Amino acid sequence: MILNLLTSLVTAVSSSPLVHWLVWQVLLLAFVSLILLAAFAVRLLLLLPPVRAKLHLKLQTVPKRKAEQTCKTALFLGSGGHTTELLLLASHLDPNRYTPRIYILSHNDDFSRDKALELERSWGGSDDQRKADYSIVTLPRARDVHQPWLTTPFSVVKSLKAAYECTAPRSPSGSQGGAEEPFADLLLMNGPGTCVPLLLSMYLHQLASFRHFFGIALRPQPRPRSIYVESFARVKTLSLTGKIMQWAVDRFVRQWDGEQTGQAAQAGIDQTPSKGEMLSKNWLV
Repeated sequence: MILNLLTSLVTAVSSSPLVHWLVWQVLLLAFVSLILLAAFAVRLLLLLPPVRAKLHLKLQTVPKRKAEQTCKTALFLGSGGHTTELLLLASHLDPNRYTPRIYILSHNDDFSRDKALELERSWGGSDDQRKADYSIVTLPRARDVHQPWLTTPFSVVKSLKAAYECTAPRSPSGSQGGAEEPFADLLLMNGPGTCVPLLLSMYLHQLASFRHFFGIALRPQPRPRSIYVESFARVKTLSLTGKIMQWAVDRFVRQWDGEQTGQAAQAGIDQTPSKGEMLSKNWLV
């Protein structure tokens, strides 16, 4: 009896013009959402360096600086060994050329802050001069050590929001209005996972720019050139972060020839420095 009643009710409702209209509206909304999602995915893919290299499209990055020009450099310090390795590499840079410097580190990472200040002091100069040469920015961690995977998506979103604000294009200092500039000319990273939201945020700024149409630059919105240096401790395999970053950075550097990245090779990453080459030496120049 109840089954017959429900069947009669469904039949009556389904024959209603209002229900038919609502069904068509839902289907239309789903179709439009699918089209927009596909367009978003295509635009994102066409911004990735390996894909652009495969299609012989020009990279939409800050143009390379001449030898006499300065290069505003952002360095992501991932704490612990990551910080030690990256600052060791950075210590060989010319501080007069790679300036000003932006040190990006996680909240409560006093170790990275102290090491960055130590490096700045080693380059000499007065306190006022050093303060003009660098700045320190903090971001929430994408995932804390031993953090449950169930809560990780929430911390990733929080980290991505902060990274998006950090990497927002800025008006040139001392000018009002006019074209905005990327937050840096060069971004150096070596892990861990928090650098993924940092890099993703730069692509989101490009996606949000109306200067592009499906990845084709109508009025180029440049982003910083990105370099990821895999940890010295990864002798045979890449880290999880490295496996992700190799698809999205302009230059991926592995420090051991034994590291095998067959997936990237199968994807057709061109063996040219400006098109996603994986190098084991000459990491910056």
